[in-house]
Amino acid sequence: MPKSQRLISVIVPVHNEAANVPKVAREVEEALRDFRFELVFVDDGSTDQTIVELENLSQSKDHVRFLELARNYGQSAALDAGIKQSLGEIVVTLDGDLQNDPADIPRMIAKLDEGFEVVNGWRQQRAGSWWRRRLPSTIANWLIGRIVGSQVRDNGCGLKVFDRTLASELQLYGDGHRMILAQAHHLGARIIEVPITDRPRLHGQSKYGLSRTYKVILDLIALQFMASQGTKPIRLIGGTGLAMVVSAFTVALGLLIWRLGGGGFIVQSPLTMLAGVLLIVGVQLILLGLVAELIVRLYQHSDNTVPYRIRRHSQASSEHPPDKPSIPSPPAGEKTPSTSAETQPSR
Repeated sequence: MPKSQRLISVIVPVHNEAANVPKVAREVEEALRDFRFELVFVDDGSTDQTIVELENLSQSKDHVRFLELARNYGQSAALDAGIKQSLGEIVVTLDGDLQNDPADIPRMIAKLDEGFEVVNGWRQQRAGSWWRRRLPSTIANWLIGRIVGSQVRDNGCGLKVFDRTLASELQLYGDGHRMILAQAHHLGARIIEVPITDRPRLHGQSKYGLSRTYKVILDLIALQFMASQGTKPIRLIGGTGLAMVVSAFTVALGLLIWRLGGGGFIVQSPLTMLAGVLLIVGVQLILLGLVAELIVRLYQHSDNTVPYRIRRHSQASSEHPPDKPSIPSPPAGEKTPSTSAETQPSR
């Protein structure tokens, strides 16, 4: 079945977007009138009339649902809740500020039929303030490209289309929505960008600004560490400790040679204290790496988590199950060797 004929879940996280919610619903309905879809709003602790608008929409439209979070948890938590509670085989994320045009969604969905697992919106002509929106976005995209190695040009666009299998594997904790494409890149997903329309905000207040740049840097460090060292922490933590232990013995050996060569007393040298500190801290880091390794192993076993991702697999034949392979019959007149213990006399 073409992906365009499957159920589509449009996830819209909103926070104080009462004026935008009705128009978002109308534009999504118009854009997906030829598709089977559900529209899932996630109210992230709004303090205005957003929840009232969502209640009215859900009562008047069967394809509209909403989730109300207990408080403001942030966009990542709202997206995660929406993805987990949605039913569609295709997941679309859309910001609730109407700056992304839902009319671009059908073109993006069509790309899934070409074998891509993530279709990202690329805002070529950015709207809004250069200082508050375009400059932070440029810095963030450059940092992500340099550190992660992804070739995505617009990581901050809220309009994205995911295959359900990949969307279910994403971990959106903390502020992970900023790193969602970088995480998909680490998972080996096939990603493509599609130029989309970017419109100025008409209602409400923007939640973005230059202050998010430092958050992107910290999130990138965490993501890169988890991706490269998350399954083998002993190599980084223990490796650092081992290097310190080797350095301690090197300093101690140098002090011994210096003393045998007619130098002063070793205990009077500050290098003695340095060697002792390096040795103690190095041993502690090695032990810490072993503990971290144990935690990772326990987590993987308890949660059935594996450090790899299978994109697809072939189907086993129903005629010859893997545990019962077919055995060719022997040629006519040839006896089949018996493996019974009774036919093999003991010597």
